[in-house]
Amino acid sequence: MKFLTCSLLLSWCSIVLEIAFQDTVPRGTLFLPIVCAVLLWAPAAPALLTGGLLLLADWTARPTLLPIVPFVIPFLTAALFSSRDETGEYRRSRFGLRLPEAFQLPVFVLVALTLEQLSGIPVRDWPSGPPDMMQVLQRMQPLVLIAVPVSASLTFLMKLAEETGLRRVTA
Repeated sequence: MKFLTCSLLLSWCSIVLEIAFQDTVPRGTLFLPIVCAVLLWAPAAPALLTGGLLLLADWTARPTLLPIVPFVIPFLTAALFSSRDETGEYRRSRFGLRLPEAFQLPVFVLVALTLEQLSGIPVRDWPSGPPDMMQVLQRMQPLVLIAVPVSASLTFLMKLAEETGLRRVTA
């Protein structure tokens, strides 16, 4: 219950800050790192459900053309962190362990920001060819300048919580 309450309050505060300061804080620069941190805090069903519902609520409140982020990010989290072993219990997949733990959240946030930018491209422009990646990268630059340091600091806080015993990590 504490996890759910804390994640709801943090995400609500980030959405309020993004809406209040639309000129200086672009959409998704605070919200997406917090939701990705919720998804990576303890990759289990409650975190996936909470993160997915937060992304869906954000898309409902501030819709883009395609709801790519609310559907792909929880699925990607589930695919990376839940593969069955021989005994039938869930464990981390080998693919998720290749990326160092310090880089998981920033890379996950970059994927979410890229999907966010791609969801803003009109559907009628997709059949004519792939979107111009230089335009997407130019639109992502202000987002990345805020989101990557926020996600790096959240990674630091997650590691600090693990070291102090506030976060349980199963090996």
